[in-house]
Amino acid sequence: MARVIKYTKAFKKQFKKRRQDPKWRSIFKSSLPQEFDDQKRSPWKYIIQCLIEDKTIPDYFYPHALEGVTMEKQETTRKKKGLI
Repeated sequence: MARVIKYTKAFKKQFKKRRQDPKWRSIFKSSLPQEFDDQKRSPWKYIIQCLIEDKTIPDYFYPHALEGVTMEKQETTRKKKGLI
């Protein structure tokens, strides 16, 4: 059975922004060192494959904080104001 990672609308929006950002170009376009990947995949494709295959992600990669979408932030703020 093939595994599929489904993306949410918010993720797709952030993903599109990151793909267009020159600072993130190395994540999507460059290849990993041979010690991690013999197939010369990009770091992005390597991580996706690790998630699909339930492999542990090497310490070479470090976590990044997720950014909230402005609409979600506004909704949370409105809820807080309504509760107080």
